[in-house]
Amino acid sequence: MVNFIAALQTLINFLMKMAGVKAHLVEIMPGTVINFWVPSKTLKNPENDKTIPTTETNINFTKPNKPVVVLIHGFTATVVAITDSINEAILQSLGIGSFSEALLPTSVDGLKKLFSIGTYKKLWLPEKLYMDYLEALFNNRKERDELLYGMIVSDKDTTIPNFKQKIHLIWGEEDQNFKFELAKNMKMQLGDLATYQGIEKAGHLVHLEKPFAFNKRLKQFLHSLQEIEAQ
Repeated sequence: MVNFIAALQTLINFLMKMAGVKAHLVEIMPGTVINFWVPSKTLKNPENDKTIPTTETNINFTKPNKPVVVLIHGFTATVVAITDSINEAILQSLGIGSFSEALLPTSVDGLKKLFSIGTYKKLWLPEKLYMDYLEALFNNRKERDELLYGMIVSDKDTTIPNFKQKIHLIWGEEDQNFKFELAKNMKMQLGDLATYQGIEKAGHLVHLEKPFAFNKRLKQFLHSLQEIEAQ
């Protein structure tokens, strides 16, 4: 029988390639890689500057490069750190013993609980899709569990990175995993180059619950970067 989630992944990969991006693996440490979607042309031809003649004058101008944008979701998006204290507070509020217990479910009931804490509104799916989801997306459990554990750092070892890039946090205001207050604290710690926006009636999976509101805020941020580059 066809696994609908696996088939959907294949379709998404095809649509992403049609949109001009391709998968690119980056090894962040031995044995651990992150998969990024990057523009295909950037990999093939790193020289993006082009001299284009204007139509109104005889003066040529150099078209500016578009800024590099990295979109990250979930644990990895916590650019400051998941410290022991933050970890304990989240686990206590969710009523679970560990993140792997919630994020790596082994049953349909566990998967339903994961969706319930990730969304503001109750999500309904056919039982078949839950089974397909478990089969397709929760392999390599041992490695995933080790990754979750490795992301938590001691409070005394926490250091705030000095990012030179602009960072924009888009947050579901009803996020049960990472409370909206955390976004405000992050912005303060990251400094003037960081901004944040909340989306009402959305949880941790804000990009799925409120895709139009999420895309609107994302486009606003991207346009602001282009304006800065043009100055």
